[in-house]
Amino acid sequence: MGNDLIATRTVPPSRSADHVLVHRPGVERVVETELPTGLPVGPAVAALARTASALRPGVPVLADVDFVRPLETTVVRLTGQVRDGTVDLAVRAGDTEMIRAQARFPCPDLPERPPTDALALPPHPVEAGLAYRKTGARHAVADVETRDAVLRAIRCCVPDATLVPLRIERLYPARHTGPLVVDARERSQDGDTHVFDVDLLDPAGAVVERWEGLTVRAVRDRDPSAPWHPLLIGGYLERALEKRLGGRRAIAVEPDPPVGDRRAQTDLAASRALGRPVRVRHRPDGKPEIDGASITASHGAGVTMVAVGAGRLGCDVETVLDRDARTWADLLGRAQVPVRDLVAAEAGESAAAASTRVWSALECLRKTGSVTQALTVDRVEPGGWVVLSAGDSRIATWVTTIADLTAPVVFAVLSGEE
Repeated sequence: MGNDLIATRTVPPSRSADHVLVHRPGVERVVETELPTGLPVGPAVAALARTASALRPGVPVLADVDFVRPLETTVVRLTGQVRDGTVDLAVRAGDTEMIRAQARFPCPDLPERPPTDALALPPHPVEAGLAYRKTGARHAVADVETRDAVLRAIRCCVPDATLVPLRIERLYPARHTGPLVVDARERSQDGDTHVFDVDLLDPAGAVVERWEGLTVRAVRDRDPSAPWHPLLIGGYLERALEKRLGGRRAIAVEPDPPVGDRRAQTDLAASRALGRPVRVRHRPDGKPEIDGASITASHGAGVTMVAVGAGRLGCDVETVLDRDARTWADLLGRAQVPVRDLVAAEAGESAAAASTRVWSALECLRKTGSVTQALTVDRVEPGGWVVLSAGDSRIATWVTTIADLTAPVVFAVLSGEE
């Protein structure tokens, strides 16, 4: 069933696959149709809006859309009953209610809004029909081919989980067909429950559909050590670092082309993190700078990593390499070998991984101009995390893997007071 069925203000007479069982104009309508199994948000709301429009002319606002339970069958019944000027809607499988909503008429015009600055950023494809312009824990901007991809676009905000839709407070159906840009911003979070406001834009940036109060539950079902697409790492790091270092910082991890300019990649990653075009300045010593915030960048493992925030910041990304014990001792310094050995024992990992963590932490300290490199182990946590300390700085390190790269990778971020 196409996702453009709610794009016009009247019900197309011949494009619907619905089998009408009951139709009493202005009173009641029951149709049998097919929907994908699971929780098909886009197709479901399209079908519900179509049912409402068959009872009353025009396109409604859908309110209090509740996803009661996943669809276990493709053949369902759509029901609509007119009550006091509104239409009560439901998707049922047998006698079981799966989705319910209320349609209210008329649907007001959506207010115009300035195009998001992220539209000026190049889209980077991550899968068929989905390309990101802005990634992060609380804001995603992505090009999609269909409305079915809205939830997939938001996944970069909580990339270590499957997002299960629970409800939508209000949905203003589309007046547009064709490719769209998803602009999703997290309104609030309570544990594993996240609330987003989502605008769907046409390619010029005009809002054509709005989802207010999209509530999702994050089902933590992803192994953090499993291979990641680089563009999904930033959102995970943002939330993970809030727990381990406090505060907030914008982070982006950008895949590097086979041949490219490092500074251009730094600009692109910083732009992706902030959601607007950014030109990063570089001091004579190479340290990056932007107005109004601290910025740090690193290049390694085929990616460019950028972190932007307040206070003293340093970051590093390194591929874990096997080196002999003497080489590692020379690189780290003899004083850091006991720290490396403690990390390896506490984290249950190889000497190479632990050595690379310590090396990355030292690189973060060097980037911030720290005069001390006396590292201590702060804590070891599940999911590949080890937090190290040096003076008033804390460095969170994480070992994971990146898609298409065989060796593990260490990401490290330092946070300290100015």
